[in-house]
Amino acid sequence: MGEYSLAIIFFGFAFIAWAVLFVNNALYLLRLRRLLALVEQRWPEKWKELGEPKLFTVFSYRQSVYRNSRTILKFLRNPGFVEDADIAIVLNQVRVHLKVGVIGFPIVMIAVLLGMFFLYRGMS
Repeated sequence: MGEYSLAIIFFGFAFIAWAVLFVNNALYLLRLRRLLALVEQRWPEKWKELGEPKLFTVFSYRQSVYRNSRTILKFLRNPGFVEDADIAIVLNQVRVHLKVGVIGFPIVMIAVLLGMFFLYRGMS
């Protein structure tokens, strides 16, 4: 196989993996928004402890998920005792989407770098 063929294979894989990660991240944001809404409705003391976060805030940086990301990540790792089955299910879905995103990003980057390597190697 030539270097150009390997470059095309790696770039194709990177594009497909990027598309999968794009869908995964969209689902992650939807599930995270659902989780925050459920925690706000059914577990208000925990929601206040998290800093009353909202996923998309236009005027309030204090309530932004990005500002409170460390607290929310701690909550995702160890939420404490969760009695509500809906919150537990959405929490597990959010964890899975987060893990797929964290593992998938370096895979896409490695595929792009290998594609560039074989492309430039074929040009010389």
